[in-house]
Amino acid sequence: MLQESYLMELVKQYAATPQGKKQIKNVYGIDYDPNKDRGISQADILAYAERMRMILWQHINKHIKSVSLDDILVETPIEDSTGITLVSLSFRPGSMFRASLAPRKYPDGVPNIVLHFTRGWSARGGLRGEWHGEKVWSRRSRSGSSFMQDAVAEFNAVAKGVATAEISSAYK
Repeated sequence: MLQESYLMELVKQYAATPQGKKQIKNVYGIDYDPNKDRGISQADILAYAERMRMILWQHINKHIKSVSLDDILVETPIEDSTGITLVSLSFRPGSMFRASLAPRKYPDGVPNIVLHFTRGWSARGGLRGEWHGEKVWSRRSRSGSSFMQDAVAEFNAVAKGVATAEISSAYK
């Protein structure tokens, strides 16, 4: 029977080789140094957060072209009471607001366009208004999209064993 300690020693030996270091870099994006017995550095954590930011933006951008990469913010990492480091991604304040096609009728517009596309909508009738200088009709309905969950699933597959992304309850 194989012992866990024996297997871990084999993994460490492989990780110390040039091929092992290259594999770790390709899969996890981490420069592994076997001489340093350390966890993931702050720079590594931020690199993973940036990776999640890019994945999230790519998924959002497929549905909402007006959301820019600059609209997604990486918050300062914090350590919780159990020693786990958490990094929140959020949207720049005000960047998710979209004005209504009928601003006199609906002055509050859409406060969070990402949430709007995530949940979908169904309206009794369409609105006619101006959008980017053209007169257009609004869609009456749209199914919700799982692009937020898809982004989290993609990141979790890429970062498996190192980092885990979770989606806030508002977007589920």
